[in-house]
Amino acid sequence: MARRTWSSLFRSLFGGISGNQTKQAQRANLLLEQMEDRTTPANCTFSGGILSIDLNITNGAGSNNEEIILTSTSNGGDYLFTLNGSNVFFGSDQSGLTGTGNTLTITNALALTDVNLADVGGLTGAAVTFDNSNGFSYVDNFNVGLFNTPGAATVTSTTTFNSSTLTVFNAGSIAINAPLSATGQTIGLTTTFGAITGSGLVTAATADLNANTGITANLSAATITADSTNGNISIDNAIAASVNSLTTGKGNIVFNNTANASFGTVSTTDGSVDLEAISGDLTVATSATAGGSNSLTLVTTTTGNIVLTGTVNAAGDLVTATSAGDISGNGLVTAATADLNANTGITANLSAATITADS
Repeated sequence: MARRTWSSLFRSLFGGISGNQTKQAQRANLLLEQMEDRTTPANCTFSGGILSIDLNITNGAGSNNEEIILTSTSNGGDYLFTLNGSNVFFGSDQSGLTGTGNTLTITNALALTDVNLADVGGLTGAAVTFDNSNGFSYVDNFNVGLFNTPGAATVTSTTTFNSSTLTVFNAGSIAINAPLSATGQTIGLTTTFGAITGSGLVTAATADLNANTGITANLSAATITADSTNGNISIDNAIAASVNSLTTGKGNIVFNNTANASFGTVSTTDGSVDLEAISGDLTVATSATAGGSNSLTLVTTTTGNIVLTGTVNAAGDLVTATSAGDISGNGLVTAATADLNANTGITANLSAATITADS
């Protein structure tokens, strides 16, 4: 999904109203709740199965750099959320939702379906951390949208979504420092401010990654999108995959896939491209382009063919294709130098001044 849609989509989760309207509605709602003389869980509201938590709210006890730390305490929809420092939750208690100071306790009596975490309160530096859940999973959808000069969204301990999804619509940066999984589901991670980093394995049916200054990721996903405005992209993927889009501006792309890999649009405006399939076929289905007179490398190792259905372009530089099987396809290969190496044969369509083809 294109990066430009994240903000509008996240805002629609709150009923499609503007930021000022959201704040006014929340403040009015919270005032009513406080007048009900109940104890007060967080700048949060619950309606229709959706728990909405606003970090960094300017009224109440909020402050800049407010962080919410999330844990699951069972496999059935029980959670404990904690705010950093002296920040406190406010709102109203109800069955399954209890706030005490900086802690918010949620049980499955709340009939929860989604948790929305936002920073529409007006202050800056809001952050979200998925902390140690002691092997328990999240069974509800979590949506994170931090747009106001935010802090990071971080996974610090093994985090599992069971028949549910995680979508980070925006954050200051995203760090996956421990395994993150939503088996059979979608994990969407977007930062328009910084980079996606971390060596934690991300397991999902679909991984949709979008960043501003680069992406480093360790994936096990069948469908992948990874786009950055600028910066390097370095991804390892553990299973057969269709990579729909793999793009950056000024930066290099390295993508290593175990088993078959089919690439849609791969491009840099100024950087090299290195694609590898390990024990599988590598297919350029649409296009692969190394911009700014940089090299482009295609490799299959152990077993696997290189199939050039789409175009391959490293104009003014070198295209190298090395196959454990054969090289085939009608896609035009454009380069100053084309160096093709295969084990069982080469069929190629070239536009190159210097050519080597060995099989």
